[in-house]
Amino acid sequence: MITTAQAIAKYGKPNETGKGYLVTIKLPYPMRLAWDVNHTVTKITCHMLIADKLIIVFNDLLTHYGYDELVRFGIDLYGGCFNFRTMRGGSEWSLHS
Repeated sequence: MITTAQAIAKYGKPNETGKGYLVTIKLPYPMRLAWDVNHTVTKITCHMLIADKLIIVFNDLLTHYGYDELVRFGIDLYGGCFNFRTMRGGSEWSLHS
């Protein structure tokens, strides 16, 4: 298991301004909010180290299934990505956020 100090050394401090750790990527298809399917998102925020990989995954999904099948299978549901917070009951940054 990775410690908080190790995670910060590799990925930077969560939400640290001016460092550019977080980037916004444009999705190749709209994603419905899982808690309100009448609203969609077309961009998401993620760590810069996974941005290119996420774009590839979303493009591969769209190419393989097509948009209608993504919707039918619920692959287009978006439940969130980055959530800047401390650990519940603690003061260190959450490794799950």
